[in-house]
Amino acid sequence: MDKTRLNKKTIFSLLLSLVLILSNVVAFAGNNSVPNWFRDTYEKVKDKDLLDYVDNTFTEDLLGKAISGKEFANLMSISGLIEDMDGEGIATKEYLSREDAFVVLSKAVNFVPVDISILDSYSDVLNISDKAKESIALLVQTNIVQGKGNRIDPKSNLTHAEAITLVERAINISTDTKWVAEK
Repeated sequence: MDKTRLNKKTIFSLLLSLVLILSNVVAFAGNNSVPNWFRDTYEKVKDKDLLDYVDNTFTEDLLGKAISGKEFANLMSISGLIEDMDGEGIATKEYLSREDAFVVLSKAVNFVPVDISILDSYSDVLNISDKAKESIALLVQTNIVQGKGNRIDPKSNLTHAEAITLVERAINISTDTKWVAEK
């Protein structure tokens, strides 16, 4: 009989734990598609025109999906960082790599000087193409790009959430006079 009681107590405890866990999951279900690391940025931009870069209606489901070159070009144009992206050659790309986006974004935030050695702290520094190293170092140096842990992950596709975050940081950092290059 003791085993039956113990089993009932164990089952009751497990069920109670399950109910508590499920109640926490349900509490966050309303904002399910917004990644945790992106929530602050999303709250800043969700009521602004910055989300009007998508041809169709913007949805939270897009945030974790790869962004196209055309969508990134639209986002850059709407943000006012780069007016005309025709010469950049990215608008025709179905999906945009992080590295390609970093190179384009670095042209919008013209800061000096750049210290390429800042990339040495990233484990995948050898995966960054030579043509992109200075651009990425610039963005890391100004905290526009923070990487994924100790990686830059330059060859993977840029997601909508990452693109919005980069543009939002670039807009904010461009007003910081300590980084602005003298013309």
